[in-house]
Amino acid sequence: MHWQVFIPESESAPQGAQPGVVLPTVGLGAFLEGAEAFPCPSGPDGRSGNVVAWRDPSKGAAGMQMGFRPDEQTAIDAIGFGGEPDRYTILLWNDRLPKPGELERRSPLYGKPFDLGDGHQWAFPSPLELPADIQHNRAGKPLYLQKPEFHAFTRLADDIVERIERQETETITDGDIVACLIEALAINYRLTIEVADALRLFSTSNIGGPLEHVTAFDRFAEAG
Repeated sequence: MHWQVFIPESESAPQGAQPGVVLPTVGLGAFLEGAEAFPCPSGPDGRSGNVVAWRDPSKGAAGMQMGFRPDEQTAIDAIGFGGEPDRYTILLWNDRLPKPGELERRSPLYGKPFDLGDGHQWAFPSPLELPADIQHNRAGKPLYLQKPEFHAFTRLADDIVERIERQETETITDGDIVACLIEALAINYRLTIEVADALRLFSTSNIGGPLEHVTAFDRFAEAG
């Protein structure tokens, strides 16, 4: 079942605001499609705010459930990058953890499937597979520009590639790798680092294959 997110009330995200208002305030603006917001007068820790959900009628009554239900959900505070650990709280249904098919953002998915720690296959895109916008220079020559929605992923992938090329692999941490892999998955799925952790997607034994693909090193190996 799809996760939900509680976003505390603030001046920029008042209670009763629409998803297009509240999601961008906490860095989740990429997940606007299909989102619904519901006022929540008493959420985690008693705070007021909004619950945002992505309901699925195909799941019947269970797929249409929405709201903060502390007896049925696990609340996971946002991981604090930049000193903002309280900016949102992920809500997971205790008896219905999300599966990749329930989190898909697009069809067909970009990339190649890999088995992850939840026992399911997840599709990872390669920078070489992502579509580009066609623009033109003053001479009329086509220019292929990466779509802005992919920038967060490719910046992280490029950084890892550059450090490998500079023979600085000792500076690449597991955290750097997982952050890149999550941004890659977020192109195909509504996935946050908190949800990935809750599903135990990544381990030291399963990040190598996806990393080679999202940095396109597997393509270079095939070409060689």
